[in-house]
Amino acid sequence: MTIIKNTFLIVLTAFIFSACTHKTPYTNRSQMIFMSSHEEMALGEKSYKEALTNAKIVHNTKEAQRVKIIGQRIAQVAQRSDFKWEFNLVDDKQANAFCLPGGKVVVYTGILKYAKNDDQLATVISHEIAHALARHGAERVSQNMMQQGIGMVGNVVLGASAPQYQNAFNQAYGV
Repeated sequence: MTIIKNTFLIVLTAFIFSACTHKTPYTNRSQMIFMSSHEEMALGEKSYKEALTNAKIVHNTKEAQRVKIIGQRIAQVAQRSDFKWEFNLVDDKQANAFCLPGGKVVVYTGILKYAKNDDQLATVISHEIAHALARHGAERVSQNMMQQGIGMVGNVVLGASAPQYQNAFNQAYGV
């Protein structure tokens, strides 16, 4: 019976991996994704609204206009009409930027001291957009789901066959 359970788990795992394997655009790298593009974009929209809730968005400045113009130029080249592109400059000292699924881009004012000209700012924005185009967010969520699933399977198997090792497994797996 144990051999049948193990075989079933191996076949199920192989099926999950093969059914959820995608290729990234441009690089053709294999990735495992458990969510649809639609779900990913909805999550991006929700996260974007949450991120901007407490943010101080910079409006009507030369820098804010640069972010929007450069971002729109890059968005045209990306050719993703399904994305609802938005570009915002946020007053924050962090030297950072991000793009959420669906084309929601935030650039922090702190990065402007490093990205001094349009080419440098375009490099930052296009780098962040590339993460969204390659679905890195969905990939990360899927990896976390897989890790949680493996932990649950490990607990179920140990709980049924060797409960005395469950705590040790959880501690080791947590590390």
